[in-house]
Amino acid sequence: MTPFGKFLERSVKDLTRDAVMAALGDAGCEHAELQSVHFSNACQGHMQGQELIRGEIALRAMGIQGIPVTNVENACASASTALHGAIQFLRAGMGEVALAVGVDKMYSTDRAKMFSAFDSGWDVETAEDNPRAAARPR
Repeated sequence: MTPFGKFLERSVKDLTRDAVMAALGDAGCEHAELQSVHFSNACQGHMQGQELIRGEIALRAMGIQGIPVTNVENACASASTALHGAIQFLRAGMGEVALAVGVDKMYSTDRAKMFSAFDSGWDVETAEDNPRAAARPR
């Protein structure tokens, strides 16, 4: 785990590198040994416009390529879903070394953009009713 913070001067690639290098160091393995990566990220599409191949882009910058990368977006459960995918890869006997990594960069000096990341975190077709539904006692 790497420190949480605003890190305005650091990119998603920088944050990914920190997390991956720490994980590989803890595991005593090199990135060339990786057989599968499960990359989780919930907000980069909204904040940066980087869609579809978020993991491939972040990992390629550090020389990790040519292996399957599963990109996971599952809101606050993104990282645990990536971990689940990596575990399933290993349990299925598809390989012996898998990496699960979660990286998000939500902070921005554009506060409207930053907070608008949450606007799509509920049913956009019922946007007007969502606040009332959320406030109802269960």
